[in-house]
Amino acid sequence: VGVDPPSHEQMLPSKLAPFVTPETKLVVITHLFGTVHNANALIREAKELGLVVFEDCAQAFVGTAGSSLAATWPRGFRGHEGSDACFVSFGNIKTLTALGGAVGHVRKKSIRDCMRRLENKYPVRSQMQRLSNVLIAFIFKIFCRPCLYGLAEAMISAAGFSFDDLVIESFRGFKSVSEIRQKPTLATLETLLERLKTQSEATFDDPKLRSSVACRRRIAEIVIERITQGGIHVPTKGDGVNGWWLLPVLAENPRRLVAELIQRGFDATCTSTQLKSVSTMAKGGKPSALRPSEGKDFMDRVVYLPLTPEMSPSDAEALAAAILDIQRNQVSKAGKRGRQGTGVAIVALFLGLVLMLRPMWITSWLLSAGLTLRLLILGSILLVLLVLFARWLAADKDLKMDPQLLKCMSARPRPEGVAFCKQVGLQGLGRIDGAVLLTGATGFVGGGILFSMLARANELGVTRIVLLIRKRSGKTVEDRMEELRNSHHLAEVREAFDELVVGLEGDVAERDFGWKETNRGWPYQEPLKAVLHCAGDVRFQQPVQKAALSLVSATLQMQQLASQWDASRFLFVSTAFVHGVPSTSCLEEKLVELRDFDPMELYRDAVSHGSWAARAMRELGFPNTYTFTKAVAEHLVVRACDSESMDVRIVRPGIVGPAWAFPWIGWAGDKPSTIIGGGTLLARRGLRFFRDGTDHACPVVPVDFVADVCIGALAGARSSSQGRILHATLDRSEACNMPSFNKTITHLIQGLALTGQLPLPELGLMMKLMKLSDNETIFWLLNPLVNVLPIRILHFMSQAATTSLGLLGMQLPKGTVDGTRALVSCCTLAEQYHPFTS
Repeated sequence: VGVDPPSHEQMLPSKLAPFVTPETKLVVITHLFGTVHNANALIREAKELGLVVFEDCAQAFVGTAGSSLAATWPRGFRGHEGSDACFVSFGNIKTLTALGGAVGHVRKKSIRDCMRRLENKYPVRSQMQRLSNVLIAFIFKIFCRPCLYGLAEAMISAAGFSFDDLVIESFRGFKSVSEIRQKPTLATLETLLERLKTQSEATFDDPKLRSSVACRRRIAEIVIERITQGGIHVPTKGDGVNGWWLLPVLAENPRRLVAELIQRGFDATCTSTQLKSVSTMAKGGKPSALRPSEGKDFMDRVVYLPLTPEMSPSDAEALAAAILDIQRNQVSKAGKRGRQGTGVAIVALFLGLVLMLRPMWITSWLLSAGLTLRLLILGSILLVLLVLFARWLAADKDLKMDPQLLKCMSARPRPEGVAFCKQVGLQGLGRIDGAVLLTGATGFVGGGILFSMLARANELGVTRIVLLIRKRSGKTVEDRMEELRNSHHLAEVREAFDELVVGLEGDVAERDFGWKETNRGWPYQEPLKAVLHCAGDVRFQQPVQKAALSLVSATLQMQQLASQWDASRFLFVSTAFVHGVPSTSCLEEKLVELRDFDPMELYRDAVSHGSWAARAMRELGFPNTYTFTKAVAEHLVVRACDSESMDVRIVRPGIVGPAWAFPWIGWAGDKPSTIIGGGTLLARRGLRFFRDGTDHACPVVPVDFVADVCIGALAGARSSSQGRILHATLDRSEACNMPSFNKTITHLIQGLALTGQLPLPELGLMMKLMKLSDNETIFWLLNPLVNVLPIRILHFMSQAATTSLGLLGMQLPKGTVDGTRALVSCCTLAEQYHPFTS
């Protein structure tokens, strides 16, 4: 039955009972024009009346990215919880279109099972229907350009046909009931899955306006604000929870308004819709309530305004002004917009006529027929060869999923977060009973250490945690502390954070931490018991001078500060790769031998000119400045602590990977780092392959394991000279269960193949490049061509575009510039990773 809207702002009636008859079984609530109607009261009433409630959410779809709707609908609007089912279609003109297909969320099991039984009886839709749909979408996408659109509309109208009727007929999803009762093709389902993975493109709120919904909302707000001031009604304006899939307005003479808007170049319509008013009456009962619907008057007055993400605010202002002018019967002589480009269309038509009547004027500039035919044949042969090559790549046997990986992907419930910290205690853990100064808390490892310390604060007797934080990217220490407090990984320990944690401004890379006073005292009442230095620049290929300043000078400066503030213990987080040439036996927990080189002399040379230090690094077999300066720092910090009788601990983690249990299972920090960074670069096409020609176990260790080793070292009993260095790494008993780096990357590529995130031919090419790179000579030939050169070219193009646009007073988007810069810094990562994975 037809249910009339009680007002322009609310499309739903206040009560259902007057419209329910003995034959009423189902209530369908349609969220028209992008409005999210508040239907909770109606759903409750329908349930009390024993009715089934379905919701049609096709026009009100919004993505799952964070938005102002998150408090009400955390995953985007998916219908009300009280309804039995909600449905969203993704046809050609829908938000986040998949060129067909739909998703039904059926909450009631009996209905869901019945629907599945019925669907299993349906035939699969033919591929020809799918191809026809794609072809229609392709043609309309081409003709969406204003000049082509205007030309098509003018020619079709001149031929005596209705342009709007053609649009309706072309985009009609189903011509008959038999077409509805069909299963979607596999191609449709794959397209729909891919679109659902990118729902951020349809998020409700997006300050950067990358979402089509957010763009439409911005344009709609401008138009609505202007026209409502002129007394024009906007149906379903409601409370503002609207994605504006359509922007309808009510007009006394809709056809005249449409004609005037088209005359001014705006593509408005009052007929391009399949919505119809219901004027028939259900059989039996309540004839007064079921009189012919007055919604017919409502539908007869609706005009749909053009509203696309591509419209600019100036277009929206001009559209609103045109509507108000027409409303006041003031025909403006302003230039055309919207269906613009008629002059361009006429030129295109003229060129077409010239090609028909005087083809030699144009074809004389074209290639000869014979040469064109040969090029077409050659192109066809190359295309066939390319297809065969792609099929060969996609058939790579290593893309087949490893059964062990499938077994690992099944979730096994186990404790995580604070529950894990309480359940799994640390052996030999003492008490700190005082304050701790921590550096690097905003980083990956530092974040894990901070969580562990807060989760075990009572057990450790920690009375204050002071974080040494520097200003960065225009943000003050207070801003960065607020960001850290609100970060997701500290949500479980936020109460302890508020009670114990304070920020202290200082930069370990600057002399005297950038403080004006050099002999600054400990600024807190609680005595400082320990200093944990975790900050450090993890770039492997820094010049030796910069590496010495950021890794050695900073560490020595922190040790001096610990001594100045009477801390009893200093803990330095180093790396397990401080051994220049590791032996085949287990690495010992002692300082690495530097042969005849004195660490202090190496440090002094490194911070001055660095030539002798660089030569010593090569002679000692260190693969990069990161591991070399970490080894020198260990020697010097132990020497400094021994001279002042300060207890020193050094923790050497391996390659730090995602968490085993806390803050949560699989936590990998706020941005990709270490081995996760390598995987992300492969998945995002930043790099194409890595090299690892060995089968050695990949020395990855969970970040929470590293954090607990640090906490244990910080709060353990005073160490002897032989127990001051602790390895946070795999031991022999665990190494046999750890895959090699090569196997880890292979599993990643298999996962990408399973989830369809990258095409199979592309993944097959990556697999073959991995195999070829086992040969060192081939690796050094391929790496510059495949990994480095494309990024260098991209960087050059970005710089050229930045310079060119700068001359015009324009600039590239900041995200593009930052992304290119990040890729350049990572383009040599394949060669940098090898020493750490073998």
